[in-house]
Order: sequence, then C-alpha cells, then structure tokens
Amino acid sequence: MRSGVDRKKLEQLYDRYKDPQDENKIGIDGIQQFCDDLSLDPASVSVLVIAWRFGAATQCEFSKKEFVAGMTELGCDSTEKLRALLPRLEQELKDPVKFKDFYQFTFFFAKNPGQKGLDLEMAVAYWNLVLPGRFKFLDLWNSFLLFQIHPEASTVPNVQQRVWCGSVRARLQTRPTGRSDSGGSGAWPVLIDDFVEYAGPVVTGTKRSPF
Repeated sequence: MRSGVDRKKLEQLYDRYKDPQDENKIGIDGIQQFCDDLSLDPASVSVLVIAWRFGAATQCEFSKKEFVAGMTELGCDSTEKLRALLPRLEQELKDPVKFKDFYQFTFFFAKNPGQKGLDLEMAVAYWNLVLPGRFKFLDLWNSFLLFQIHPEASTVPNVQQRVWCGSVRARLQTRPTGRSDSGGSGAWPVLIDDFVEYAGPVVTGTKRSPF
C-alpha cells in the first residue's frame, strides 16, 4: 500500500458507497453519491478517467477490489484527495500513449457485458466525450451517423473493437477529401468512405453542411 493511504479510512469510504444488497460492489446509487461528493457529473470525462484508473470493468459500478486498489494506487483515501488529483490525471491524457490506453479502455467499459460491439448511439456518446479537441471532424462524423445513417440503423453493424480502436479514428483523423481503396471488414469501411465522400465538399467549403 502506498504511504499516506489510511486503509481504515479507505474502507470506511468504501462503506459509504457500497451497495446495500451486495457489499462487494458500489452500485449505481453509490456511484451517484461518489460523484456528488466529488462535485462531478456522472457523465463527465472526469468520471471516465477515474474509472480508467480504477480499471473498472462495467459502467455504473465499481467492484470493491477496483475501488480500493484504484484509490490506493492513486494514493487517495478521501474524495478530497482524489478531487485534488484529478487535474493531473486529466493532464496525463495529453501523453499519446496514455490517451491510447484510455481510449481503448473506453470501448470495453462502454459496451454491455456479452456484446462484441457498441450500439451506434452509445459509440457516438462516448466519441463526444473522449475525442473533442482530438478529431476536428467529430461533429460532422457524429451528425452523419445519426442523421444520415440512423434512420436505416438496421443496416449499420455495431461498432466493433477494431473499428473503435483503429479504422474510424485512424482513417478519419486526416482531412476527408476522397474515397479510400484500402481493405476492411463489412459495412464500416464502406460507411467511412461514404462519409469521406460526403464530408469532402463540406470541409473544402464547396458545400454547406445541413446539420
């Protein structure tokens, strides 16, 4: 245990949030109280950063092991200490290696247990949370998905891991000015190319965005 962490105090903190029906986890009500004590919106990127540092496996809950080990690793035994540490934790995301780890963590954290991919709406919500300032075409991409594609959502596959971690971010990170002839899997590479074809004129100023 890191020096400066009072195990008894940390256990008492965990007891404040633990699920009354399952003492081995903090459920949704406990998470809300935890966020209130930190003066954080549960849907904020700050809470996602905490979940990342705790190694949380599931949305809206922390196991006792995740909470205690995570707080200990961060050298915190109170919400005051954690709140004071948050700016530094968020600053760490400027490191490309750490951001990549955080971004990949988000995919597994966001998807429902047992699912291989993310529902489109969930993927868009998390892209909006983690990519602002990192992907300059984010608003256009999300609008394209939700307003152009969503009405025919039955034809759109879930966002798979390699799409989340590779295809979308890598292929959309550059200026969308033309179709790609690179290979890929299923409907997503085609969809990305459709977006590139649509967005090119918008980006170059030869077409107004309808969104």
